[in-house]
Amino acid sequence: MVTQRFEWRGHFNDRELNALHAEAFAHPILESDWSIQVATHSLGWVTARDAGELIGFVNVPGTVRFTPSSLTPLSARREEDTESAPN
Repeated sequence: MVTQRFEWRGHFNDRELNALHAEAFAHPILESDWSIQVATHSLGWVTARDAGELIGFVNVPGTVRFTPSSLTPLSARREEDTESAPN
């Protein structure tokens, strides 16, 4: 049974996106206001959830100032992806 769900402009909260960003880029959890940033600077975004947990986020920038990024925690990456992940 597939539990992963992808949603265009899917709901997220800043707490879970900050945690995902910290895990994906190996830094302490910050308190960034992602909701305001993407609402102001993005055409949209895609959320990925597995059993309700946010496991991925891709931003589609609407301006050149906001760089696109995709976030996936190490625990959700395929084995071949983790071999090249930054330490």
